[in-house]
Amino acid sequence: MFRRLVPAFIGACGVVFVLTAISASLIQWWDDRERSDDPVQRAQPVSLLSGYSSLDLAELLGEPRYQLPNAPTPLPPPPPLAARKISGFVIVEVTVNAEGRAINATIAEAEPAGWYEQQALREALAGAYPSGAPGTRDTVIRFSVDAEEGAGQR
Repeated sequence: MFRRLVPAFIGACGVVFVLTAISASLIQWWDDRERSDDPVQRAQPVSLLSGYSSLDLAELLGEPRYQLPNAPTPLPPPPPLAARKISGFVIVEVTVNAEGRAINATIAEAEPAGWYEQQALREALAGAYPSGAPGTRDTVIRFSVDAEEGAGQR
């Protein structure tokens, strides 16, 4: 099997070599023909930028050089937000005695959390509840405050 492949391989290499040589000759002939017809298309020497110690494109183009500032300037403060309301609720679990007074209060849930829990606890402990029914009950305290008013109360 190899005895038939080796001559075929050598023959194929010969064909590729001949086709490559013919292609190169045709390209050379076409290039020479174009150069002899039009003198403008002849190759011109091109100077590369390799002779410069530093590459300054503005200097090469003859334009003034732009200087970058040393430190970035701080951005201006953003414009104030439009007036908005912060609203939500606090669920307070209140323990009431027989006289209707709150003796203990804990936060069960708050939305948004971290805003008005302390105020809700004070309100729940100061509130009056029906007497004669001691025990624990949930009280929902709703709130809605302008953003400027509630800014320092968090």
